[in-house]
Amino acid sequence: NQAKCIGCEACLGGVCVDNQDKCFGCEACLGGVCVDNQAKCPLAPPLGCQTCVGGVCEDNQGKCFGCEACVNGVCVDNQAKCFGCEACVNGDCVDNQAKCPLAPPLGCQTCVGGVCEDNQGKCFGCEDCQGGICVDDQSKCPGCQDCVNAACVDNQAKCVGCEACVNAACVDNDAKCAKCETCTGGACNKDVPGCCSSDAQCDDGDPCTDDFCGLATNTCVNTNVCGSCCLPDRTCAENFREEDCLALSGPGNFLGIKAPCRGGVKDCRPVPTVSEWGMAALAVLLLIGLTVKFRRRSTTTA
Repeated sequence: NQAKCIGCEACLGGVCVDNQDKCFGCEACLGGVCVDNQAKCPLAPPLGCQTCVGGVCEDNQGKCFGCEACVNGVCVDNQAKCFGCEACVNGDCVDNQAKCPLAPPLGCQTCVGGVCEDNQGKCFGCEDCQGGICVDDQSKCPGCQDCVNAACVDNQAKCVGCEACVNAACVDNDAKCAKCETCTGGACNKDVPGCCSSDAQCDDGDPCTDDFCGLATNTCVNTNVCGSCCLPDRTCAENFREEDCLALSGPGNFLGIKAPCRGGVKDCRPVPTVSEWGMAALAVLLLIGLTVKFRRRSTTTA
């Protein structure tokens, strides 16, 4: 008699026994009462995250961990449960650099605690990370250097006058000054003793010198070009330029550069010709002959 049994029991052979068929879905008949039975859910833990509720296998978020979500009985990573640039990985929210729009190589941001922040370590040299972008930062270069493409380079424009930017320092650079000038305190000064840049600077006021500036050494060269000249009255005069002597006395009267007048008028006597030298020699011989003849006569008379 079924009426003698309770709940989900059935009378079998005069005995009231649990009859599972009288329960719904995932319920089980225990002691005549239909109760939820987790074992009847195919994706119950540890295989999944379903639990039996009112005889129905339902997703149970409480059976998943961290940022996981129970979807169709399976725990899966749920990005919506993480903050900012974090990513849900195996149930844990971790920083994910890929979620920063200006992460390297496009920029210099990194994900820190779910927030995309500027990271100076992602820039090079003298760059600075500003708004996720690596930009040249002039403040990171010393002296007269500028930051150009992440490198500190000398910038001549930061020095004054004749200075040059060398290894971040403005130093005097003589190469920026004219010849015979030196760079001192950024200004070109004409303070090189004995230096010249034109022939006009070498005029010593002496008419007997040719004056010019030796451009190879930038020093003055004063060359003596005067000598002695035989004047029309056949006297010898010194300190004559050759062209002046020739204009005054004609060819052959300039005795040479630096040649002094040693014998006065003797320097300017005409040089005897060969025939004149011959006549002079003949006269000497005749004089010797007459002297010998006279001596012989004197000896005979005595």
